[in-house]
This record gives sequence, C-alpha cells and structure tokens, in this order.
Amino acid sequence: MRREELIGRINDHLKQTLVSDLEQSGEAPLLFLDDALSELDQERQGALLRMLVSLPQAFLTSAASAEILHGEEGRRLYVRAGQIREADSTG
Repeated sequence: MRREELIGRINDHLKQTLVSDLEQSGEAPLLFLDDALSELDQERQGALLRMLVSLPQAFLTSAASAEILHGEEGRRLYVRAGQIREADSTG
C-alpha cells in the first residue's frame, strides 16, 4: 500500500470515528472553512453552499464579493478594520 493511500485511509477512519463520537454525545460538530470557494467553479460553489446550510454549525470565510453568496441561505457577517457587522437583507 502506498504511503498516500495509507494516510488517506487513516484520515477517513479518524473522521468516521469523530463523527460517530459526536453523534453519540449529542453535540453538533462545528465546521470552519477558510476561503474554500476561491478554487471552485460556480457549480461546485453552489453545491458546497447548499451542503453548508444543511449543517447545524458551519462557518465559511471568503475574500470574494457577496455576489457569490447571492440567493443562498445563511447569516452573513462582514469584517472590516476589526469591526463586525451583519449584512442587511440586500447583502
């Protein structure tokens, strides 16, 4: 077995164990993705965003404009010069 394949199997097992432990504990996992949209095409961006809104706790950071998120559900916060503000309904 190649090293990369072994590492992949170990990572998969660890993820499955973590999810199982969290489900048994009744706690919702927190998913935090940093700039995950920048390398995806529009179709995959949409698929990722739809998946994220189905999770109990997910945070996504993005340097991209709010246009990418247009029409997607979720709460948007903007950070500028150390100040955090919630987006209004127009984005």
